[in-house]
Amino acid sequence: MPVARPKAGTGAPPEAFRPRPQGAKPDGGDPVGGAGAAILAEKILPPNPWGRTLERVTISLSDDFADELTAFMAAHSYGNRSEAIRDLARIGLERSRSEPSNTAGHCVATLSYVFDHHTRELSKRLTEAHHGHHDLQVATLHVHLDHESCLEVAVLRGPTPAVRDFAERVIAERGVTYGAVRFVPVDIDAGAHTHGSGRRAHSHIHPKG
Repeated sequence: MPVARPKAGTGAPPEAFRPRPQGAKPDGGDPVGGAGAAILAEKILPPNPWGRTLERVTISLSDDFADELTAFMAAHSYGNRSEAIRDLARIGLERSRSEPSNTAGHCVATLSYVFDHHTRELSKRLTEAHHGHHDLQVATLHVHLDHESCLEVAVLRGPTPAVRDFAERVIAERGVTYGAVRFVPVDIDAGAHTHGSGRRAHSHIHPKG
C-alpha cells in the first residue's frame, strides 16, 4: 500500500475537501492573506464552535507554501488558516488510519524524496542514514532539480517494519520537502536450483498477488 506524506509546498487534491460557505464563522484562527503562520502554544477554553477545549500549536511556513495555502483557502472558501490546516491534518490522519495494520513479512519499496541540499548537514545525515541501513538498500538515484533542490529515489528491500521505519525517518528529516514511499509485499523463496551450468542455493523474491 502506498504511503505518501505531502510536506510544505506540495498542496493537496482539491476534491478531498468540502468547500466552506463564504463568510463562514471564524474560529479565532489566522485570517486569510500574508506569509507564514504562527499559532501560540496554549489552550483555548470553551466556549468555541465545538464546545470543547482546543490546543494551539506553532506552525512555520515558507512564503511559497503560505501563498499556496492562501490560494487553496480562497478556492475552497475557508475563512481562516486554522480551519484549512485542521482539514489538511484530518485527511492525513485518516489516510494513516486506513493503512493496513499488518506490516509483517517482507517487501520491496521505492522511497522518493526532495530535499534542500543547503540545509545544514542534511546531506550528511541522509548519507549516514542510508549507510546505517545498508542491509535495506538496493539502489539509489540522485537528480539535481535546481540550484537548491535534489531528488533521490531509493529502492529498498527487507522486512516491512524495518523498511517502513527507515522511510518515515528519512521523510521526517528537516529540509526534506516532499516524501513518498510505495510498498510491494513479497514472498521470499530460498532454495537450491539450477541456473546455467551450476546448482546453488539462493533466494528469489516473488511479488504477492
